[in-house]
Amino acid sequence: MAEIKIEKKSLVWPWVLVGLLVIGALIYYFGFRNNDQPEVVQTPSDTTELKSDAVAQYIQFVSEGRTMGLDHKYTNGALSRLISAISAKAQQTGYDVKADLEKVMEHSDHITKDPFETTHANSIRSAADILANAMQNMQKAKFPNLTSQADEVRSAAMSINPDVLTLDQRDAVKSFFQKSADLLQSMN
Repeated sequence: MAEIKIEKKSLVWPWVLVGLLVIGALIYYFGFRNNDQPEVVQTPSDTTELKSDAVAQYIQFVSEGRTMGLDHKYTNGALSRLISAISAKAQQTGYDVKADLEKVMEHSDHITKDPFETTHANSIRSAADILANAMQNMQKAKFPNLTSQADEVRSAAMSINPDVLTLDQRDAVKSFFQKSADLLQSMN
């Protein structure tokens, strides 16, 4: 009698699983990992030129039409530049905002930690409220003719809903940054 050879087929699914894991790791590494170093925003010195430069840098950043993404690089960059611009304007006008801006920096740093966290809108709203308050207080003290613009900034900050994902309300966030740029431009 002849022997019949029976060969066991090698299993394919473990290789498919390994391949999917490698692809997932590559997507995470290149797509969601924050490879870039945080942007360094120039801290203004005592010269009026550098103070105006911080405001100009913020206005230019907002007007460039950048897009908001899952990594919140745009929002973090805009908040960092807005902090510098408000700090410069506060030094120029003799208004103390240091404690407020430190709180905003914490919120700004928080939004870049985990791109899948769902509380980013809450942090952005808190930062926007603090910044709007600082700009409105400066406006009342030094620029009384800009009340309507300061109210627009306050309204834009309040339109950011902390219960809605940030990327679902891009327009509200960008509106806050634009209204802030308009107010700072008018203060210059």
